[in-house]
Amino acid sequence: MAQQEKLMIGILGGEKSGKTHTWNLLFQKRLVITGRKIRRLHFDDKTYAEVFLVSRSAQKRKMDIKTILKDNNPQIVLCSLQYARNLSDTLKYFVDNGYFMYLHWLNPGYEEPNDLPLFYDSDLVDYILSVPSMLGVRNGKQNAKGRADEIRDFVYAWTKNRGLLKSTEKPKARKEE
Repeated sequence: MAQQEKLMIGILGGEKSGKTHTWNLLFQKRLVITGRKIRRLHFDDKTYAEVFLVSRSAQKRKMDIKTILKDNNPQIVLCSLQYARNLSDTLKYFVDNGYFMYLHWLNPGYEEPNDLPLFYDSDLVDYILSVPSMLGVRNGKQNAKGRADEIRDFVYAWTKNRGLLKSTEKPKARKEE
């Protein structure tokens, strides 16, 4: 099987489930919003990965994910996914464009009752499990730092294994002999 060269990290949930809070913790900033450009996800003082963040879902915006991403063609997309009717269109976009999907399904979400059914739509789960992906359920009521750390670790390993880690250090000049 060919190695996936694009990655979509998705946090799936209802309104106020904890998606934005997770991104804020991941970037260690308050109110991280979708930008127009690629941004840096720092792992330490020197190393980072280039990512595109979609902090407000295409479903909530009532927009197509292709419109949000525009001409950026990002290698790594961090994406909020609202549980809504056109969610499958967003997932299909990533699959059709060669992204491996790593998904956290917040169930229950931060402001949801504890007695939700585990999966809202089994067709959606069947689709996710039939394409290159990893899907995990996380409790949105629990401390989000663990989710953010898990995502950071996954992105770090994925970029390192593909030689995509970036560094703020300048390469040392070679000495001429």
